[in-house]
Amino acid sequence: YLKEYLDLRIIKVPSGTSCWNWIIPEKYTVKQAFVRDEDTGEIIVDVKNHPLHLASYSCPFEGILDYEGMGNHLHWSEKAPDGIPYYFKFMYRPWEKDWKFCLSYNHFQKLNKDHKYYVKIETLFEKGELKIAEYFKQGKSDETVLVVSHLDHPGQVNDGLSGTVVELAAMLEL
Repeated sequence: YLKEYLDLRIIKVPSGTSCWNWIIPEKYTVKQAFVRDEDTGEIIVDVKNHPLHLASYSCPFEGILDYEGMGNHLHWSEKAPDGIPYYFKFMYRPWEKDWKFCLSYNHFQKLNKDHKYYVKIETLFEKGELKIAEYFKQGKSDETVLVVSHLDHPGQVNDGLSGTVVELAAMLEL
């Protein structure tokens, strides 16, 4: 999309490549992920409704858990009782194979402690690549100004996407 506006150079770095103290992760694809209350049939959280409901890089899982078993796999924030928090630990610790669903604190409070919950997470990890877009624009000065943004946080307009949009607007104005 950005290439429609700027003559970007795209650099591709394969999964597994070491970059300083980080290794480019595998491509991560979510096919489906949801939690269903087994007693009522109600879907509690579903990644179809919002990408933040599943913590990025959650591993595949399928099973029925009680409320206590679900507790270790749920994330919420009392500071933002209506918000879905962003859980990113697995992105930076790929050796910690686990899974987690994120939901609002108010939604969490409505879960019934006596019910069972069916969990289905279908995710894929495969070789892929990190794409880096590079753009150079000569200015009036010989000084170099580096402007960086990212698009790696799903469902968050106020993070990487807003920076990318501001950078695009600035490059088009110069």
